Amino acid sequence: MFKKLLAAKRKRNLFFKIIAYTMIVSLLPILLLTAFFYHNMKSSMEEEIRNASVNYLNQTVNAVEIVIQQINRSFEQLTLDKAVRDFEGFPRGNYYESIHGSIDAEDLPLLHSYVYSKANVLLMLNNLKTSNDFIYSVHLVDHAKGIVLTTTSPDGGIDENNQVKLEQSELPQQVSAYPYFKETLRIKINENTFKKVIPVIYKSTGKSNEVVVYLDADKMYQNIIRKLENNKEHTFFVLSEGKKLLIDDGNNKFYQKFNEIQNVRGNSLNPSQSEIIENESTNMLVTYKTSELLGWTFVSAVNVEKLYKSISHMNGLILLTAVILLTLTLLLTVLTSRTIYRPIYRMVAYIRSLDSTEKPRNSNSNEQQPHYDELKWIQTSFEAAVEDRMGLQARLNESLPAYKEKFLVSLVKNNRYSTEEITGRMQLFGIEVQLEQLILLNVYVERPDAAASDFKGNNLLKLQLLDLLNYHCMQMHRGFVVEMYDDLFTIVVNGDEHDIAQMIVLAEQLKDEAKQQLDLNCTIGIGQHCPTVYHLSRAFEEAEEAVRYRSIVGTGEVIYIDDVRLESAPILLYPKDKETLLNNYIKKGEGDHAIRVFNEFVKDLKSQEAKTSFCQLQRAFIQLMVSFMETADHLRLDLTKMMHMKQEPYYVLLQLKDFGAIIDWFEGMITQMAAYIHNAFKSKNHHYIEKAIEMMETAQLEQITLTWIADRLHLNASYFSRIFKEKKGISFVDYLTKKRIDTSKQLLIETNMKVNEISDRLGYTQVNYFIRIFKELTGTTPGEYRKSFTAKH
Repeated sequence: MFKKLLAAKRKRNLFFKIIAYTMIVSLLPILLLTAFFYHNMKSSMEEEIRNASVNYLNQTVNAVEIVIQQINRSFEQLTLDKAVRDFEGFPRGNYYESIHGSIDAEDLPLLHSYVYSKANVLLMLNNLKTSNDFIYSVHLVDHAKGIVLTTTSPDGGIDENNQVKLEQSELPQQVSAYPYFKETLRIKINENTFKKVIPVIYKSTGKSNEVVVYLDADKMYQNIIRKLENNKEHTFFVLSEGKKLLIDDGNNKFYQKFNEIQNVRGNSLNPSQSEIIENESTNMLVTYKTSELLGWTFVSAVNVEKLYKSISHMNGLILLTAVILLTLTLLLTVLTSRTIYRPIYRMVAYIRSLDSTEKPRNSNSNEQQPHYDELKWIQTSFEAAVEDRMGLQARLNESLPAYKEKFLVSLVKNNRYSTEEITGRMQLFGIEVQLEQLILLNVYVERPDAAASDFKGNNLLKLQLLDLLNYHCMQMHRGFVVEMYDDLFTIVVNGDEHDIAQMIVLAEQLKDEAKQQLDLNCTIGIGQHCPTVYHLSRAFEEAEEAVRYRSIVGTGEVIYIDDVRLESAPILLYPKDKETLLNNYIKKGEGDHAIRVFNEFVKDLKSQEAKTSFCQLQRAFIQLMVSFMETADHLRLDLTKMMHMKQEPYYVLLQLKDFGAIIDWFEGMITQMAAYIHNAFKSKNHHYIEKAIEMMETAQLEQITLTWIADRLHLNASYFSRIFKEKKGISFVDYLTKKRIDTSKQLLIETNMKVNEISDRLGYTQVNYFIRIFKELTGTTPGEYRKSFTAKH
């Protein structure tokens, strides 16, 4: 046992360090707190009681304020109702109230309206009453009409014989704000029953009218205060602004004692403090809280003497508690240390699996394994990884100029990129140029034959010329300069058609400075204006064509293509960006999106139909057909066979002499290509999934991983994971976990293998992790599952 423990310490040195340090850190506070606990228990309990009382008062005040605010909002809705305003402002309302006996016919219509309005007001008053459970009754005092409209109380209290006279004279002389809270009233329900209510007076829409809401004080105590109370030795009451008793729990003796003390003090309460008051040889901890909204003072008193008696019963438990705490701390330390160490252990295992230089350890060998510092090893491994990454980053930075030049050459001559790809790469390479409104210039260096052999000198001149071109172009425009091949530099800058003349002037300046500073004769060709970046290849060919006219115009000149062409035919602007997007959708098998982009492609061509010939439009569709053929070749597809054509697509396209027929033919081709590719990928993915499931059935579960399967299918792991979930509706990891758990159930039932042996066989390195996963999927542990099956059979 000791040897196994010592071997484990060497293997997991950090784990035992964590246990030791955690025990030291955990036990020291426990020992100190145990010694300190008894001496501070009484004061701590008093502070806890004080805090509990404060929290209780805060909760009670908040609850009562919420009830009053709800009533306030209900009253505001009442005053906003048109029925109340119509009733209070009803003309001759006092006359209709005083009518007795027979009624004149001429008074009947208005009297009917008055009675209807009065009924609506009573309905609104009843709605106000039912809006809150703590409202006992509601009264509308209309002084102008000399009436009081009263809701029906649940127990018949407050009737015409025993209700309090609610007149304006009963209010104080100065009422600055409503609602106004009056003192608690004692209402007689029947001969032996009384109820305490709190009148709340609101100012109605009428100038001298009030709405009086009677709150059920007993119900508020039982449903709010009593429910929030968590101490049986607790006394509670509420005082009005005049320090009169509003709500209480029936403990009148303590209230009388409290009232006597306050009378001696002059009725001054300090809500921010608590104090001890002696009542019948018992100390009561009294806490105050005044509501700013209501003006009421909530008083809470707790008998602390009975609570202090419980301290004496804890003396014998202190030592036992300390022993239990020490035991629990040890167990908790081990569990916590395992939780803390588990990520480190997994990281070490992962690094070891990646480290091909690490020699495998033989667990059965008697050779003593040296202990090592896991954190130091992780640090060393990460330092090596960071160093490798920095080396790769340095190599990338060194190769960026070459990648940048390659990208710019392909952008000018054979642009196959989407707009998003172009934007992303320009940001990577730091190229500042807009993708629309472009002008292209070709600078051709005229070299004598004798200078061709001076390799070093030629390259030096190239660099100097490149610097000169960059300097002048960037001073005036946003763009770039790239060496297309020996002695040919291409300049691309932003500019509209009106900037062509300015470009010619700039080209003349560049030509002259190249001659003066570098002694180089340069011929500069300028192509036509490019609306988008996808027209650069056309402009490049035009610029090359312009340079070829130097045999006629002369070397060392600036040649604009329109100046040397024999006729100026309209140029068809080919929507290259839509061609690229269309082929991307076809490659993905998304036929609907491909047709949508094709319609946009056709729309761009139709917009130029008036100024171009049918032959030019036909050449545009031939160019589109070439891109389709390249897409088919990339996917290893025979387009002619797939379309069931007897002739090559080129011949079929050339035979179509109508623009509409060409469009219909292309739509059919796009639909068939996308559908064929979609079905082919679907069938291929289905084959991959079936092959993967077959591997999982035949291979050992402990060796199966997502990467293991993907490698054997020659697929990218993320791609395989995506198609697996699309096919099965569940991720590969969840599928494998379910299969492992199903296999473990079979092993638990049919064999006597231990749980840790089954865990190892399924590929789980931690048996606790296997148990947790098993319980999450089955609702029981492996041992319980085996016992339940054995009990049934």
